[in-house]
Amino acid sequence: MPEKAKVHVHYGPYTDCLGQLRHEPSRLDGLRALLESNSHEMFYHKSSNLNELCVVVNGEQVFEAEMKKLDFSGDGELDPICQGILKAVNEGY
Repeated sequence: MPEKAKVHVHYGPYTDCLGQLRHEPSRLDGLRALLESNSHEMFYHKSSNLNELCVVVNGEQVFEAEMKKLDFSGDGELDPICQGILKAVNEGY
């Protein structure tokens, strides 16, 4: 299993529960926890694309999803999107 991948996460704004359109990096906390617990390093990049979640490793896009599909809060262990990203990072690195 590869270790210490530099994982670049591009995330776009989405409409939150209050109806406000904004970038909300706290929604990525579970993903960060999961990647760091597996010895990867995560970097945030704001995107202008609505509801975008794009994961890039070594200049290659390895995963794409919608920001709103991520579980809010938690450690990422039970979130199927976070698990899919971890698998893509480990296999695509």
